[in-house]
Amino acid sequence: MPRPQLSTASFHTADYLRLKRVISIVIADFELARGSDHYHNCFRLYDQSSKVQYSNLLELHTLDLSRLPHKTDDTELWNWMRFLSAKYEEDLEELVERSPHMQKTVARYIDVTDPEYEAWKELSLFNARWVEQSLREEEHEKGLAEGLARGHAEGLVEGTQTVAIKLLKTQMPLEEIAAVTDLTLEEVEALQIKR
Repeated sequence: MPRPQLSTASFHTADYLRLKRVISIVIADFELARGSDHYHNCFRLYDQSSKVQYSNLLELHTLDLSRLPHKTDDTELWNWMRFLSAKYEEDLEELVERSPHMQKTVARYIDVTDPEYEAWKELSLFNARWVEQSLREEEHEKGLAEGLARGHAEGLVEGTQTVAIKLLKTQMPLEEIAAVTDLTLEEVEALQIKR
């Protein structure tokens, strides 16, 4: 197997200029950028010691909904994040009042979440609950069957021991009691000692 070779190919200036800029956006409802109090952070590649940026071709933006202040900072980004984090229709109405150009977006969102969609969500939730309940009932029935089987086995052992004790009282030989009850001779002897 050949050894891997270190590439010595180099980019010419023209090749490097053809690289496309990549911007990634991560939206989360939890803390992504530890140590930052901002709801929006932009990360780029840079040298830590000299603080020189390597390139502007790669950016990672984090949008942390959990850090979004309730009061607007009058930016479009705040409006969109408020839209994404809205929990009630009143939140959306307030957003449209504050930023009328969001009206079309909010109207489209309400269309998507109309009663038909809500009915579909309810049906999905009902189906999920039904599956969960069915699994729970199946586990319950399995547990009952196992319990009954265990109780039946314990009852048989107990009944056999009761018969053996009664036979011991009649002075029947231990070997015969073992043969009649299918207990071992040691088990019959242990019952005799307990009695």
